[in-house]
Amino acid sequence: MNVLLVFLILKDKQLRDTTFVGIACLAVSDSLFLLLRILVPMETSVSFITCAKRHRIITTPYYTMRSSAWFAANAHVAFLAVIRFIILVYPLKSNVYLSPRRITVVSCSLWAVGIILIVTVALLIEYKYIQARSRDFVFILWTFVYIMPVIVTTVLHITKVYLVNKRTYEFASETHRKNVNRMSQMVIVVICLAVLLPIPRFVLKINDGLAAEHKISMSRSVKNHFEGISDLLFLINHSINPVIYGFLCPRLRKVFVSVCCQHRKQKMSQRSKAANPPSGSTTSTENGACGVNMRTCSATSPKDSKNELNGLDNKAFSGLENGTGSLAPVFTIQRDPRTSSSSLDTVISSYSSDGVSVV
Repeated sequence: MNVLLVFLILKDKQLRDTTFVGIACLAVSDSLFLLLRILVPMETSVSFITCAKRHRIITTPYYTMRSSAWFAANAHVAFLAVIRFIILVYPLKSNVYLSPRRITVVSCSLWAVGIILIVTVALLIEYKYIQARSRDFVFILWTFVYIMPVIVTTVLHITKVYLVNKRTYEFASETHRKNVNRMSQMVIVVICLAVLLPIPRFVLKINDGLAAEHKISMSRSVKNHFEGISDLLFLINHSINPVIYGFLCPRLRKVFVSVCCQHRKQKMSQRSKAANPPSGSTTSTENGACGVNMRTCSATSPKDSKNELNGLDNKAFSGLENGTGSLAPVFTIQRDPRTSSSSLDTVISSYSSDGVSVV
């Protein structure tokens, strides 16, 4: 789902605004983390099936890459909260400070910070300034990778909901208030999931640190079951992001349906061409030419073209007089997909009946 999310955002130009670019960066981080995480159980399964000796994958380079991807995934969640906070609370400033290029640059900077942080921790362990899997090591790593991003995300979401509710209470209609209440409920759900799902694994790591220091530790049977449950919840935390931040948005679902329908139409057209080949190249060329000439002759008639223009003008200006028409048939205004006003549309679209992607 993360890969599909990135594919849809790259395929449709209307989705290349600041919000969806940030969501794509989050999806890339989650994909790399889950890919690196799945290598260990895959190697265990292969060695079990082939009865071969198990090679230890968890080396220092592997640990550094996986921990860096973990930091990047959590940091992008906090960064996405910053983006949406600016778009909702300061919509005019978001047009100036937010752009897809700047979002990409900040995403690369978060990766660089994560790599520097994890390499520093690995060097401290290598030179025995910090003992691996100790209690101090667990607190240092989880503070930077988990606790700080969760605090930033929680504070920004709560502040955003408070400000939006305050403005809604003063100016919005009753329907708008109901949509904002749905958004508030969804924000609470997201915060609870982000806080609660990784906690069992954090407790497990603290237990390992206490056991390494020859202090209190849980029994082996309890630890085996608790480790499986904590790993499952930990991975679910990084697997539900494309659903919460992506596919709950109506715009993304429409693009997904259009891409599927377009692919299906292409297959059907290819099958129809294969089943009914043209009888002759000369005949098909002549028919095509006749079709073009007929349409050209009918379109280039002076009376018809004049009547068409007069009808178009009468429709457009009569509609403007009545307040119901527009000049859309005459003038076509194309909005730049890179401006962050589309990001505001993305967030505001969540106020619909099923749009909860504002979180």
